[in-house]
Amino acid sequence: VAYDPNQPEKSMFFGFPSTPGVFDVDFDGYADVVIIGDMGGQVWKWAIDTVGEDPIRNVAYGTDQPNWPFSRFFATDSYLDPVSGNRYWKSLFFRPGLTRIAGTYWMAFATGQRANLRWAGFPSTTDDDDRIYVMKDLDLFLKLDPTPTTLTEADIDGGSPGAADYTTTLGTCNPPAGLGFYVRGAADGEKFVTQTVLFAGYVITASFTPAAVVACGESGDGTLYTFSLACGEGLTVTNSVTSAQTTITKSNMGGGMPSDPQVTMDNKSGDTTVIVRLQDGAIWQPPGDFNAGSEGYGQLYWRER
Repeated sequence: VAYDPNQPEKSMFFGFPSTPGVFDVDFDGYADVVIIGDMGGQVWKWAIDTVGEDPIRNVAYGTDQPNWPFSRFFATDSYLDPVSGNRYWKSLFFRPGLTRIAGTYWMAFATGQRANLRWAGFPSTTDDDDRIYVMKDLDLFLKLDPTPTTLTEADIDGGSPGAADYTTTLGTCNPPAGLGFYVRGAADGEKFVTQTVLFAGYVITASFTPAAVVACGESGDGTLYTFSLACGEGLTVTNSVTSAQTTITKSNMGGGMPSDPQVTMDNKSGDTTVIVRLQDGAIWQPPGDFNAGSEGYGQLYWRER
């Protein structure tokens, strides 16, 4: 069934494995926008920033809320295996993250087959690879167009095919020519398996790559991704003892399934670090801290409550 922006609910064929991201963007204590991803790699958005109708006192609207537009914001590309005829979707098991940089809203989310961690993918193509997506949302509240066309990978590259693929250039500052960019898993079977955290203008998320041969113990490796939302540049951390600086973009955390990255910040100094717990209970941290907000971004993070 082709997507109809006037009836978006008719394209909701897939389940929602996560809770939605509910954001109060003007800090008035009321939710303004709801964002959620589904198992089919679709991102849905519901703008509820205006006062809704009361269907009890105004029966003319029935159960509708005409002031709260709803649409499919983004759809990942699925992959059709020419041999088996099976179609594979890039599933979203975690809610998208949202932040604001210099007045512009940015969204980030990552795909990964958590339901099949041993899935190795197809070595003959990259079309099935899981991805981290980063993009601007220039119409967060659906005011400019209440029934917008769904974005895809082809819509975020600024008109230059392939320009949005930052897989090989991640770590250098390369502001996107279009709405955003994406990063593919570097290895076959690499899948993003944690919540994508947006903090101080950086994307922080982790992946898991299954081992080719499973012995006793860990069955694969975890990798932490840390890079700038605005341009893909790596995160520079400073060792508090030696003052040595290291720029990290993809950090091999060793064997085991990673947990959701946790960000801790010293309220006085602003020194911030990332903590990830691995499958065997070990704690992994970067080789230093970074100063949250040193880039000059006003929005550090939105906290779920």
